[in-house]
Amino acid sequence: ALSEEEKTSLRAGLITNFNEPINQIATQIAVLIAKVARLDCPRQWPELIPILLESVKGHDGLLQHRALLTFYHVTKTLASKRLAQDRRLFQDLASGIYSFACSLWSHHTDCFLQQVCARDEAAALSSLERTLLSLKVLRKLTVHGFQDPQQNMEVMGFLNAVFERLKQFLECCRQVGSESPCREKLEKTIILYTKVLLDFLECHPCAFIPLIQRSLEFAVTYVFTPVGEGVTFERFIVQCMNLIKMIVKNDTYKPTKNIDGEL
Repeated sequence: ALSEEEKTSLRAGLITNFNEPINQIATQIAVLIAKVARLDCPRQWPELIPILLESVKGHDGLLQHRALLTFYHVTKTLASKRLAQDRRLFQDLASGIYSFACSLWSHHTDCFLQQVCARDEAAALSSLERTLLSLKVLRKLTVHGFQDPQQNMEVMGFLNAVFERLKQFLECCRQVGSESPCREKLEKTIILYTKVLLDFLECHPCAFIPLIQRSLEFAVTYVFTPVGEGVTFERFIVQCMNLIKMIVKNDTYKPTKNIDGEL
């Protein structure tokens, strides 16, 4: 019902600034941008992703957070499209921005860990929020952005780094204690790390083969040995058990039956 001129004007207006101070309204704006992007990005709206990436790099805390929030919702929406042509477009996007997404996640994670050590809880909570959003973006890019992820060194490097980051974040649970304002979001981030592994295993079982031994060793160590005492929590233990179960029961890893031998 809208003319192309009106659409262009509306799209431009949506991304003129990311300074909305109220979280709920900022989330609604991000969802709205993502819904428009589902129809128009990248063909009719090629400038969206470059503007988001540029805004995410900014030093203004509020602007950076809102841009990252929008970046996540856009990535999530584009990753959900299932037509072959749309999936190819998302794979092209993923290959172009994956390095940036990894560096963003790594930067915010390092900032959070440093601030936790310095006992700066307000700054740590802000960095943790950005870590969570950038990890959500990476989860979508890693699981849905590559047809043969095992051939991409950055993807496999990120997945291997997940185990080290999980150990660091679990140790943070011991440091911050149950009363810390960071605790709830910290547990959400830990669960999200396990979801990255579970989703990747489900969608790319063959690419997951190099990670099988490390995944099993990690899950068993934290669930069944004293290493996990004082740092694990119920939902994390459930996720570890799911990881073990999915590996053991995955049809891809079961040997084929030798019919000739049985006869």
